[in-house]
Amino acid sequence: MISQSQGREPPNFTGFFPHWKHTMWKSHKSFGAIMSALEGKAIVQGGNSAVRSGNSANQFDLHEKYPPALLRGPKEHLPPDVNPLTKELYLTHDDFVSTFNMAYSDFRVLPGWKQREMKKAVGLF
Repeated sequence: MISQSQGREPPNFTGFFPHWKHTMWKSHKSFGAIMSALEGKAIVQGGNSAVRSGNSANQFDLHEKYPPALLRGPKEHLPPDVNPLTKELYLTHDDFVSTFNMAYSDFRVLPGWKQREMKKAVGLF
């Protein structure tokens, strides 16, 4: 679990650092926000705290969609905006379900190794 105390250090700690800036974290991302971004989760910021949202469907909807046959082709034939490591994000919802036999939200919660194996099995890795 990520600690939510960044930016709320107690005075008995900050007193050891004479140049401590209490307002530093107002203009920087918190550790929790950085970790959530790396995990592909959306962040909703409010004041000093970061509330994590597991709405990974938004990440899926942000990408332009392409036909599965194009995404299964060689890397040199992919559109320039397609990341070859995340081709599944460029499928429509219907194509995703017909390819993987599950919704993207169910796929997203699987362990990384399982996702890779499934993508290899359908030719998207």
